[in-house]
Formats: sequence, structure tokens, C-alpha cells
Amino acid sequence: MSIARGWYIVIHDDKTQEAAQAWFKAHPGLIGGIELRLDLIGVNAPLPAPPANLSVIVTDRGGRADLARTARRDQICRDWRGTLDVDRQTDAAAPADLPWIYSCHRTPDTAVTVQSQIEEAQRAGAVAAKIVMPEVDLVARRRALAQAAAYAPFPVVCFSAGDQSPIDRLVALDLQQPWGYARVPADDPGIPGLPSIGAIVDRYRFRKCDSQRPLQAVIGADVEQHLAPGWHNRWLEGNRSPTRMIQFSTDQPDSFLVESDNLQLDALSVCAPFHEWARQVARPFDEEASRWSRWDTLIRQTDRSWVGTSCETIAVRNLLQQHLSPQETVVIVGLEEDSQMLAVELTRLGYQVSRIGTGREQRPGSREQRQGFEAVDQAAALIHCDRFYRTGSRATIQPDSRWDLTRFHGELLIDMADPLQEHPQWKTLESSAVTVVDALHFFSEQMRLQCRWLHRGEVTPVEALRIAREAREELQ
Repeated sequence: MSIARGWYIVIHDDKTQEAAQAWFKAHPGLIGGIELRLDLIGVNAPLPAPPANLSVIVTDRGGRADLARTARRDQICRDWRGTLDVDRQTDAAAPADLPWIYSCHRTPDTAVTVQSQIEEAQRAGAVAAKIVMPEVDLVARRRALAQAAAYAPFPVVCFSAGDQSPIDRLVALDLQQPWGYARVPADDPGIPGLPSIGAIVDRYRFRKCDSQRPLQAVIGADVEQHLAPGWHNRWLEGNRSPTRMIQFSTDQPDSFLVESDNLQLDALSVCAPFHEWARQVARPFDEEASRWSRWDTLIRQTDRSWVGTSCETIAVRNLLQQHLSPQETVVIVGLEEDSQMLAVELTRLGYQVSRIGTGREQRPGSREQRQGFEAVDQAAALIHCDRFYRTGSRATIQPDSRWDLTRFHGELLIDMADPLQEHPQWKTLESSAVTVVDALHFFSEQMRLQCRWLHRGEVTPVEALRIAREAREELQ
């Protein structure tokens, strides 16, 4: 049986094969076949029965010098009517009677070009080539995608290994590469970067192998578990839009603004530490955006330029104005870079704003600590944006303030922290007269605004929160 277009689900026992069959039945246009990983099974472990209806790739990494192991691999491939995946650095060559894939795992030191390796695969008689790139910058990955596409109709797949591998594999298949690899959701075969078919279907909503669809992205230092793709993709699918949102953790945000036939992004949801960068690389979406020094949303215009705004700032402002009149006292808890712009904006609207730090540097009983407690005690509204501390270029979630925020007895609390985290202090406040907008509720308000700017769609608060809860459950 030849290689089919679609995702090949990695299996290594009866349980994973049964799960792969279930996914194939549920999404026949998405699943191409299965990859039987003999190196994950062991020589003496029993094999599942060969499938009758699925294309099969057989892989056994590391048996190059073991003649008995190689003979077993080859016979299993014949019995399963499969195609061998052969990396000549680690595996024995394929026998003449079996079709095989030329597989190469490149390193940063690999001297030979991707083009030369694809041409070598053709000369050697392989039926296809698989080039696995080391995780490098976005420009290099785009270049590899372009090279793979240039050899049609000879099948070539090319993706990177590492943290970005799930997204690269997803985008590669969407760019009409013939097949990709995934795992069943409950399995962890130990293959770095192997995406879950559950995430492909449910988080990203790539439910069929289609032509290149419009893409948007969340970018930041560490956004692998960000809720935005799950939220946006649910809304987009429900409204029959082909656009999808993916995420990239990166230290090089500029690459995402560049136009490319291989990875074209039409909007960016920007996370730490790139909010100030976003303000510098685009023009204001409107007059109010021009007042702000930090943006979280960038949108490509029809003239290919970028405009930006801060949905976070607008969400805070809208929530305050729904609950409090101007002149009321507002306290913002958080790092200076997170709270300063927000304080200026709320002061401009007429609120009496004060800021207190995270409390991590305060000595117990110090003057600064007493003043912070007094501010919390007297505030009508408390905004908690104590979110990130930085270790090098990576952002780490730190949602807990050192202040005792249960002292707050005002009217409104807004939590801008991580929506994946439950904040235990808010449970106490919810039983009082305080209106608590927790982190998930606040996130859903941001998503309503991004949906308006990115998709020209309107979402009610109730619907936005429902979608946010679904997206969070998926990651827990």
C-alpha cells in the first residue's frame, strides 16, 4: 500500500493501534495511516495485528548493525504491506523488494544541503524523502519548506525537531506536504515534538488536510500553553471561517512580520516580553492606541502594513466603566512595566489611581508595606496584574502577589493574571459583596475584543466565557 496523504499516527501496541483506528473512522480525510515504531516495542514484545484499511510506515531506529533485528523489521514490513522509513546513519538499508523513505535527521553542523539530500534520495531509489531540521530560526524553517515543495511530484516532507516541532509539522502538512506524524492523545512515545492528533483536531481545529489556509499566531517567550489558539479556533470553526491561529515561542519576533509564501501570518496576538516591541514595529490602529506604549495585538492591513492596539487596556477600561464612576479610587498591583501605562490611561479617564509593587521586596512591617496595605484597604477597585518575572529571555508565570489581597473590601476586583491558574484568594472575596472578574473572565473579555479586530466578529460575554472554559479544560 502506498503512502497516503494525511497524518500518520505513531503506534507501538494494541492500545495505540485501536486509538488510531478510532481517529481514522472519526476523521477519514485527516488520517493517512499509521507508523509502526518497532524500536518502541522491543524485540520480544507482541505486535498488534496488521490493519486492513490503513497505509503503514514501518520504522526501527538503531538496528543498523543487528542482522537479526533488520531481518525481523523487513519481514514485518512485508506482512504489514508497509513502506520502510530508513535513516542510513542508524538503520540498515532497505531490501530491493520493499519501498522505502529516505529519512535524514539534520544537525546544525550538517554540511550537505537539503537539496543535495533530496536528490540523493531520488538517485538511491527511495519513494519519498523526509528531512528533519534542527530547531533554528523561522527564516531557515521557511526556506526548508520551500525546498521540499520544489520537488513535486517526488514526495518530500520537511519539518523541524524541538519545541516548535508540533507547529512546524502542522504548518508543513497544511502547506500540502504529503504526510506528517502525530500521536494519540493519551500516549507519550518519547519522540520530541510529536503533536497529539487530539490537539490538531480540537485545539487547532485542523480537521481535514486542506489547501493553505489563512493563519494567525500567538507569539511570546513561552506560549506553548496559551489559551488564545483554543479560543480563536473554536470561534472561527463555529463561524465557518478557514482562518486558524497557532502559537510560536520565540526570541526573534521580527521574522513574524515578514511576508512569506510558506508561512504568511495576517495577525499576531503578542505576549511577554514583546509588548513594547509591538508598539515600535507598527502604526496605531486608532487615536487611543497612539497614546499607549505597549500593545498586545497586531493586524496586517490590505496594503501589507501592520497596525496595533492593546486589547488588554481596553478590556480593563470597559470593565471599570461598567462598574465604577470616575473619581473612584483604583489600586493596581504589579510590576512597573505592566502597570504604568494602565495607570496613566485610567488617570486620564478620571479615576484616582495608585500603584503598589509586587510586594516581593517589601520587608514585613516596613513603611512601604503599611502603605500598600492601606491602599488595598481603601480602594474601590483593585486590579491585579502581578504576572511575570523574567529569567533570561523566557517569561515564567508568577500569579501570586505577596500582598494579602483578602483585605480588599471595595466593589470590583480584576485579575489579569494567568487564566490557566486558579487564584485561591479570590474564592474568599467572591462570597462577599465584591464583584470578582477572575483571570479566565478577563481573558474572555480580551478575546471578545481580539475577535472584533481580527475577525470582524461580535461575541457576547457569556459566549466568550463559555469558549474560554472549553479551551482551558482542553489544556488541564
